[in-house]
Parts: sequence; structure tokens; C-alpha cells
Amino acid sequence: MICQVALPIWLEHREREMNLTTGTKAVVQLTRSQINTQLVLRISAVSRYRVYINGQYAGHGPSRGPHRYHRVDNWRIARFCKAGGNVLAIETVGYNVNSFYVIDAPSFLVCEVAAGKTVIFATGRDAVSMIPLQQREQKTQRYSFQRPFAEVWNVRQADHNWRITESSFPDAKPTSMKTDVTFIDAVAPLPKLGIRRPTQFIAAGKISKRIPKTIFKDRSLTNISPILKGFPENQLPMIATTEWQFRETLEMQDTFAPYRDDWSTFAQNTFQIIDFGRNVTGFIGLQLRCTRAASVSLLFDEILTAGDVDPLRLACANIVHINMEACEQVFETFEPYTLRYLKIACINGTVDISDLYIRELACPDADTAVFESSSAILNSVFTAACETYRQNALDIFMDCPSRERAGWLCDSFWTARVGQLLSGHHKVETAFLENYTLPKTFEFLPDGMLPMCYPSDHNDGVYIANWSLWFILELSEFQKRGGSPDIISKLKPRVTALLAWFEKYRNADGLLEKIPSWVFIEWSRANDFVQDVNYPSNMLYAGALDAAATLYKNSQWKNEASKLRKIINNQSYDGSWYVDNAVRNENGVLIQTENRTETCQYYALFFGIASPKTRPDLWATLVTHFGPKRVATKTFPEIHAS
Repeated sequence: MICQVALPIWLEHREREMNLTTGTKAVVQLTRSQINTQLVLRISAVSRYRVYINGQYAGHGPSRGPHRYHRVDNWRIARFCKAGGNVLAIETVGYNVNSFYVIDAPSFLVCEVAAGKTVIFATGRDAVSMIPLQQREQKTQRYSFQRPFAEVWNVRQADHNWRITESSFPDAKPTSMKTDVTFIDAVAPLPKLGIRRPTQFIAAGKISKRIPKTIFKDRSLTNISPILKGFPENQLPMIATTEWQFRETLEMQDTFAPYRDDWSTFAQNTFQIIDFGRNVTGFIGLQLRCTRAASVSLLFDEILTAGDVDPLRLACANIVHINMEACEQVFETFEPYTLRYLKIACINGTVDISDLYIRELACPDADTAVFESSSAILNSVFTAACETYRQNALDIFMDCPSRERAGWLCDSFWTARVGQLLSGHHKVETAFLENYTLPKTFEFLPDGMLPMCYPSDHNDGVYIANWSLWFILELSEFQKRGGSPDIISKLKPRVTALLAWFEKYRNADGLLEKIPSWVFIEWSRANDFVQDVNYPSNMLYAGALDAAATLYKNSQWKNEASKLRKIINNQSYDGSWYVDNAVRNENGVLIQTENRTETCQYYALFFGIASPKTRPDLWATLVTHFGPKRVATKTFPEIHAS
């Protein structure tokens, strides 16, 4: 349910500031009866929020919606509340940059507390304090090309106390805002926020300063502009990814010992590496204590590189830096990260650390399905699959929970297939597809084209035309899974406009030729053979036309798909294999190349260009001789591997 009374608020004239963190506090008076009457917090924000009630972590969000539409999360909060005054403390960050993760929109916070039909507290109506929070540095580097800002913190004792004291902020002046946004319901289940503890200590040692031969700087640091928004390098008081390259690991010793939740003392220039046992996505938390000023860096990765943590391996800023005054406080990152290994390094002073954890941000029902066999390998594959789904199926389907947290098409086609099997519903897919129904246009993209990942901003105008075709295929399977007829109906104009866009790139044979922007097949040599006529793209195009024809009962699209399959067979098949592409020579004649990939053969079979019946020799060869061991055995080396 969306907010019934509340209005959006933000600091006056600051709704377009980049990376501004605010603290909002109110005291909500509750009776025991109200606590027992379906007590709920309805909340939305741009860009992200986290909620504390009486000092207890109560929620993180919001569920993502498309441009100008914002989803309202409904958190059950009775377990955090007591009769009398309850401190509602909300931290909100407004990023105001383009990314693949959250949309670039003016910042706001809106929330209300309701017991049944009675709204007890609402922003814009009731007394509330909002201030900028200085403890999170505003001018920081981006976390990655795909995500907004990295985290640098200045920790003081008062930073924790404000969440639990009833006193209001001094000089706090939030403003009610009239916005041109529409609020919609969050469709996907709210995430699970369980605590995961480490399993063992891996190593410990010292760090020292050094002079690097070269300094790596990612495009997310060097390419800041109106196309990639952020703070220019010369405005950053600290660049953690650069500073860490001036340090090296010394005297590292393996410690392999079970993790114990005791206080550990970190002297200056010492570190420990801790293992969480498997990849986990969530918020890194720990208790910090120091008697004088100190600073700590949290470095993390999914694997060890030469026995150490490399925070730059994925071209991300996998470093959270914390500057501390004398205090004792529980610290937790605002953003979720993915890691198995955490390296805690004391840079200055001496720090005591205990109570290390990750507060998971995960799909709440990925363990609905049960599988057990006599094969330990199959069982572990199933466990890994469920874990992958848990971390990538939240408010939308994501391609990865770390570097991008982006809702990519094509990836979503495959994730959606297992969603209903593992969770027993397709609510996440419904939310994912609904996001494509609502915007009037997609800024920066040609009319008719769909964003390659969404919700997101593509200021550089880049798109993957192939991925939009996978969207049609997913929509077709969504219908077969019993998906919402309303969403399918609303997407008809999108599909029609998309297929009209492709018409502009059909040649005299009816094949797509010189598809613009980023033509993507997969991360192999198949991506090198995408012009002028790319046959895997045309195979996909035929499949999408067929799917659209079935969805919307369009015989013309079905006939076009049939013609395409015949033309592809005539041009691409060389008697043994399907060739990936053909190019125009200087006389304008289309010439078949000798570029052949394993992936192209799979496309031909997947999209009905070929079948075991029509190409029995090709089918037998693929089944018998192809697979993950083919590269090592050098079988058919002329066919580039998937």
C-alpha cells in the first residue's frame, strides 16, 4: 500500500546535491493496542534509506521503480516498538548521479506509520527533524562505473546516540515538497536481513608504504562529466583506491583458526583477513573502540589473490574507510557489498574490533524449494544456485549483487525461469517487467529502443539491441508462467515500437544488418564477429518475432520469423557449421566469412534454425565432442569456444 497521508520531505534547495546523507528523526507515540494492530511503516526515498526504530535496524530500501514512479515499501515494525514514545530514525542518501543501480532523480524521503487504517505519524504532517549527516563524507569517488559513491566515514560517539535519544535535532528545517512523481506499490517481497558471521581467520600481518610503478585509475574516477556524473578527481579530499596502491602487505602469516567473537587489537599498520565461508551480500558491520583518533580501512573481495585481498580486482572501490574519534560504537556500511574475504587494516592509531558480521540483503524465500540426491556434487550445485538466486533476486532480477546491482535484460530471462521454481511465485519478475510499462519514454535512447538494464540512466546513449529482443522472449515465457495479463497488454505498444525500430536495419534479404550501438552475443570471440550481418543476432530476432506473434496474435510477425529462418539457413550454414557473420565487400556484395563459434551453433539450435532432425551431424558433434573440456583437448580448434 502506498502512503495515505505522508508528503515527501527534504532539506530545502538541496534535493539535487550529489551524495548528500540526511538524518531524519521523529518520536512516534504508540499504544499497546496500536502495536498489536498490523503496525506498518510505509516508506520510500530517493536514492536509498535505512531505518532504525529504538536503535534497532528495521529496514533498507526502497524497492526500485522506474523514472517518475517510486515504490513504497511496507515494513511490519511491531517487534521493534513499545508502548509510549518510539524513536524513528532514518538515514537517507540522495545520490543524484546516473548509474545502472538507481535512477538519477531529485532526493526525497516519505514515510508514515499506520496501525490498521489509522495513520499515526506522517512526514509532511507531523513534527520531524531532518539534518545533513556529516559523518558520511559527501565528496567521495564513485564505487564503480555502474554504481554511485564509495563510503568514507567520520565516526563519533554522537553518531550512534542520535538514533536512540528522543531529543530533536537543533536547527533542523526539512521542507515539504510537491513532486511530479507517482507512488506505486512494492510488488516483490521485502528482503531478508539476517546476520551472517565469519567462519575463520585466514591471515594477519603488517602493511607498509611504497611507491607504485603505476597507478590504476578506473574510468569511474577519470571520466567524470555530464555523461558520467560524480565529483571530479581534483575535488576529492581522499581517493581510497589510489591511496591503497601506496601501501603493500608485509610479514603476512597464515593463521587459519576458527573465528572467535572476541575483541582484537589492531596496532597501526597491522591487518587481519577474515573468511565468511562463502560469498555473502549485505552490509558489513563491526564494533569499534579506540581511546584516541584512529582510522581503519575495510577491504573486501569474493576471492583471494595470491593469498591476499585485492580491493581493485573488479575495477570497484572495494574499500570502506573509517576515521574515528575516541569512542566505542557499532559501525555498519550504508550500502550492500558482496564478499567472502574481509581485510581489516588499521591505518592510524590503535583500534579494538569485535562483533564482526554481515547483515544480509537477500531474497526472503529462495529456500522454498528443496532438492537432495545421492550426488554430493549435484547437491552442492543446487545449494550454489539457491545462494546465487538469493543474492540476485530482490526487488528486481540483477546480473550481480556487487559491481553493478543492475537489472539486465537477457540475464533476467534465465533468472526468471528459476524464480518460480525456487520461490513459488513470480512477484520479482512482475516488478521487473512492470518497471518497463510505466515511463512515457526512455531518455537518451532512440524511440522504440528499451534500456539494456533498468531502472537506470544511460546518459551515454549506449544500448544493446539484442537484449531488447530477449525482453520479448522473457515476456512470452512470463505469460506461460501465468504472469499478469495486464502487464502483457500494457507492454504491447513497447513491443510494437521496438520491432518497428528493428525494421530500419533490415536489408534486402530481410536480415538485420549493421545493428548500431553495442551488439552483444556473449563474452567470447562471438562478440568479435557482430558486423555487418550477424547471424546469431538474426536467429534471436526470428525467435523474438515468433514470441511476439504468439503474445499478440500477429500473423505477419510469425510469417517474417519463418522467412528469416530459411534465409539464415541458406546464408549461414556452410555444410558443417553455422557461420557467425557476413560482411560487405568494396562492391557492396555480402560475403560470408569463415568465423565460426560454438555459441553460434547453440543459437541455431535454441531458436529453431536447426534441430537434431534437420542437422543430425551437427547435433551429434556438439553432444559428443563439445563442452567444457574441449579447449584442453583441442577438439575442433577452428570453432571458437563459448
